[in-house]
Amino acid sequence: MSIDTSQDSPPLKNFKFPDARMKRKQQEGDNDDDDVDENSCDYYFVPTIAPVISLKQGLQRKATPYALASWVKLALTLDGRDKITKVCQYSARMLAWWYMGSHQAKRFQSMQASLNTSRKAFRLGRSLIEVQKIRESGFLDLLFNESATKKSDPAWKIVGSALKMIGLMGFWAGDNVNFLAGGGLFDDFRQDVTQKDRMARRGEIKTKAALFANRFYFFGGVAGLVTSLRSYLTHRQTSVREAHSRLMDSSKAVAQNGDDKNKEAWKEAKAAWDKAREEQFSLFVALLKVRTA
Repeated sequence: MSIDTSQDSPPLKNFKFPDARMKRKQQEGDNDDDDVDENSCDYYFVPTIAPVISLKQGLQRKATPYALASWVKLALTLDGRDKITKVCQYSARMLAWWYMGSHQAKRFQSMQASLNTSRKAFRLGRSLIEVQKIRESGFLDLLFNESATKKSDPAWKIVGSALKMIGLMGFWAGDNVNFLAGGGLFDDFRQDVTQKDRMARRGEIKTKAALFANRFYFFGGVAGLVTSLRSYLTHRQTSVREAHSRLMDSSKAVAQNGDDKNKEAWKEAKAAWDKAREEQFSLFVALLKVRTA
């Protein structure tokens, strides 16, 4: 009897290898199986190709949201605090839409605008992080000295990831200028400049910076989408299929001859199958979010 791995499958520690005699009797069409444990064949592992998203294997790697320690660990990092603030920001935005037309909408609109400005402060200097990531990605070695690159990733993935990071680098730079201009850093405080002219100039700088940031964000988003989609499809067509084929062969070998060598090979194949599905989950999530700011 086969078991679809898209559903819950028995854990490895409870796995019962199929009885070789039962398998031979089934192949020979012999129904005289009184001397064989039929339940052993319930665990004959014949996996199907993993679904679009391997939810079970992927979530096993995620920290539980019901534990306080998970939230503490998240809040202790800059990116973690930004994500928490982001959830609050978009929650306020949703509530402002929900209460649209009532006096409550202004309350949540104000909260959403305040949180948006707060998140901009978290992003100061993030362009330098993208510069360092580009240097470590092997992109420069690929362009100027291909033989010196130490990355094992294919060229298309290195280039795609670098283009995405270039887009983010421009986005962070424009976003930083927009935030600093809003704080008055670039204002002209000479006595002959009126407050009205000063604020007009501030708005002009903010508009240009926002346009610059949005263009780079769009470029990085497209590059990230194409790269993530190709990474997911490539993994599904190579690693997932190879792991699936290996586990199928191992299961058949155990059914025919359940010696220790075949059992050990099955355990290794099962571990490779689970790892491939975990990676599939990660790539699928990366494809869904690509990059949100």
